[in-house]
Amino acid sequence: MALVKCPECSGTVSDKAITCPHCGNPLDHNKNETILSNENVATIATINKREKVNKSKKIIIFGLFIILIILIISTIFSISRHSKDERISRVYLTEGYDAAVELIYKYYGTSDKAISWMIVITEDSNHNIIDNVNILEDSLLLYDNHYYFDATVKNNSDETLKYIQIDIFLTDNNGDVIDSKWTNWSGTLIPGATAKLDTMIEYDSKISGYIVQVSDVSIK
Repeated sequence: MALVKCPECSGTVSDKAITCPHCGNPLDHNKNETILSNENVATIATINKREKVNKSKKIIIFGLFIILIILIISTIFSISRHSKDERISRVYLTEGYDAAVELIYKYYGTSDKAISWMIVITEDSNHNIIDNVNILEDSLLLYDNHYYFDATVKNNSDETLKYIQIDIFLTDNNGDVIDSKWTNWSGTLIPGATAKLDTMIEYDSKISGYIVQVSDVSIK
């Protein structure tokens, strides 16, 4: 014998009873089974819904975990990269161009990052060296319907040079630049040594003076 609920008063009765002993309601056991069955279906549906919600939560949590891992890795990589860049800068300033180049290739190989670094330190190094390549003497002489320009430069830097370029700005009576020329030298110029540069410039009656400066150098 099993106990069931009365559909009228919800009292507990035997599944063999014909009427409810509590309220006298006639009992249809097939109907009760249907009601109980429907209750079971509702319970199962609720459980399935909870499982789906829990599954969705797990997926969201897993996704957030993956994003967190990616952010941590990116942060570590960024810190590592910045540390490398800071070390390259420090080595360049304290140990010089060659030591920095060695470190750049060690960290970045032949990547675009390495190329960018090489451009930066090469330009900066050249500018520093340019300041230490001095023009000792220069002249612009008229000869056979041409100007003959020559200059002597001295390498006062600590580097051996293989190339030097001088720019010549030609001016008029007002001191305004009306034309520019350049001349260069190539070879091996050790620290403390001098080199001569010269070039021919076509005659122009407007030319009354000139300004000269070292504009480019290359390390051997």
